[in-house]
Amino acid sequence: MIIEETYDCWDTVEHHTYKIEKGDILDSVAQKLGKNRDCLRTYHNMHCIPDADVIPDDFPSHLEYLLLKPEKLQANGEPEKAPPEPVRFSSDAYQLPFKPARLKNNYLGMYTIENGDKKTTIKEEILVKWVTINDNGYSFFEINKLSKVYIDGYETDLIADQLAEKMAYAFYPLTVIVNEKGKWVDIHNYDTIKERWENTKTEILKEYQGEVIEEWLDIYDLQIANKSAIIKALSSDWFLRAFFNGINTQYNKELVFENEVYFPISTKTSDVKFKVEQRIDPDLDSYNLINITQKGILADTRTREDFEGDTDFPYDTLSNEEPENAEGTYTATYFLNPNNYCVESLFLECTIALTVPQKVTVQISNLDDNEEIRTQSTVSFFAGEVEKEESLFKGVLRLLRG
Repeated sequence: MIIEETYDCWDTVEHHTYKIEKGDILDSVAQKLGKNRDCLRTYHNMHCIPDADVIPDDFPSHLEYLLLKPEKLQANGEPEKAPPEPVRFSSDAYQLPFKPARLKNNYLGMYTIENGDKKTTIKEEILVKWVTINDNGYSFFEINKLSKVYIDGYETDLIADQLAEKMAYAFYPLTVIVNEKGKWVDIHNYDTIKERWENTKTEILKEYQGEVIEEWLDIYDLQIANKSAIIKALSSDWFLRAFFNGINTQYNKELVFENEVYFPISTKTSDVKFKVEQRIDPDLDSYNLINITQKGILADTRTREDFEGDTDFPYDTLSNEEPENAEGTYTATYFLNPNNYCVESLFLECTIALTVPQKVTVQISNLDDNEEIRTQSTVSFFAGEVEKEESLFKGVLRLLRG
């Protein structure tokens, strides 16, 4: 392995170079150098002079040298640590952009529900794929929930759960509309869902019979009767609400401000309002991710009695007793990819202190291989890059919780 000292380039930066030997491929060189293959390719493509020297998926046959980023050494001979990379905002002051084009990731969603001493954990795999963008800057995403649902580590085996999975065939893939701040605002394929549901209902009636089954189908009929009913049902989906929660918003120069967050802590009541302090770190972390935190307290107008009674709005009583305010907390940490400003992972936790304390924890993680994230040039230089194929999961998820 030969590493040359410097290579003079048009941008006056002095680069180290690697002499490409017979039989070398990008993966093998990355392994030799102990570097990430995509980081090597990115740096070379940003600084090579002839367009013909650009590395698409692997080395062009004529390429003799791979350009390497020079590393400064400390007195002890160890590489000098590079200063942290700052978060890059859009041209508007402190506006965090949202650039999901070509996003196609598989995520693991894990949800923990605690009611007093009772604790349940649900796991599922979700495919999130960007489809297109309209003239208003709104993005269309395809959400595909195609893994088995695991409750406390086991596949669902109750007839009710199996039936719910079959019913979900009508809803997925789901196409959602997301605004320029990364917030889910609408669904796009309502007519397709209605058509799927009629076919799904016919198949279910061939396999299941009884009054209870017919009652369940009637409930789903009502939920699919109009678009607003489906949107209301989907508003309780923890993945959609946590993943597309409008985190790509305008910040101030202090990079911290007060915000209001609404989240469906319970499927029995409407959104719960929290008042939070939202903060973005000025620099990328050690994994080259953007860090955003939200931390605050319950700020809902409903009282503790209202929450105990599962009401969607404050309930006025004639009692002379002063109503007891409900207390709760909200904490969320988002880790965003600095290239597309989309979620790589997140952790969200909200609580309400009731007679039986309520707590929901949402964890979402990108399952795709991404050993090391690096910021890229704004110029597209990945000529000839092939989009990865979609992974397939077995089974179908339920749409509605509870």
